[in-house]
Amino acid sequence: MDLATPLQPTSILIAPTQECERSLVTDPSWIPLPPSPRSLSPGPLINWSPPPGSGQPSSHEKLMQVSGKLERAKSQLDEKEILLAELRADMENLQQQILSRK
Repeated sequence: MDLATPLQPTSILIAPTQECERSLVTDPSWIPLPPSPRSLSPGPLINWSPPPGSGQPSSHEKLMQVSGKLERAKSQLDEKEILLAELRADMENLQQQILSRK
């Protein structure tokens, strides 16, 4: 398998064989790690259910939520358009000041 990073040259890794694994075990500098607990035991079963009375919102409630979000988005857009108009006016004033100085 070839691996390359911007900081290191390309290197070739060889997959370990049984002979290689046995030699690692006899190597005194090698410290074996215990098996991962995740691989030994399955995860807990989670039975989640929403609290009573908090079922799916009705279509009317969903419509009201969407309508509220739409109104907020419209008001934010209006505010941004006002700020944009002010910015354009400021830019025109600055351009006129620059031209009048020449």
